[in-house]
Amino acid sequence: MTYNIRVIPGGWRLLAKTQGKQEADIIAGMLRASGIECFLDYEYFGAGLGITVDGMGEVRVAVREEDFETARALMPERRGQ
Repeated sequence: MTYNIRVIPGGWRLLAKTQGKQEADIIAGMLRASGIECFLDYEYFGAGLGITVDGMGEVRVAVREEDFETARALMPERRGQ
């Protein structure tokens, strides 16, 4: 999983990129359980196959700009920092 700080139009910010939808679904569930709205952006074909080739299969997790720092603190690698 990688972290990014790219701003997405409409007040969204890229929080993480995963190498498959399963990991992104776990992150999304954790965020939503914490009251943070998020969305997943992915190419359906790659996610369905469970492969990542040249970006296909990559899933991007985005949160609202105002929730970014809170969401980032919840990410597994960021806890306790």
